[in-house]
Amino acid sequence: MYKIIFFIISMLLSISLVGIVVLNNAHILLNIYFHQVEVTIGMAIVLSVIVGSIVSFIFIGSLILFYRGKYVKLKKENEIVKKEVQNLRKIPMQE
Repeated sequence: MYKIIFFIISMLLSISLVGIVVLNNAHILLNIYFHQVEVTIGMAIVLSVIVGSIVSFIFIGSLILFYRGKYVKLKKENEIVKKEVQNLRKIPMQE
């Protein structure tokens, strides 16, 4: 189900980006530090969407890796605590 929704959203985004590129054909001058590039407005918008997506994936990926490591650490601690509880239950109570 998620694959279908993702596919539909991807297709709508692709179609809208193609429309933006076709309809915005005026040229602009991009100043990139010491270099100047002349591109169409549509291409500038598409490039900014691509760069934004890449940056978002990097940040989201780093968060996923951080929480995955935290999950593994907590899982190991949980196993240790379970073993301790089982060992304490095996020991007979002394008065």
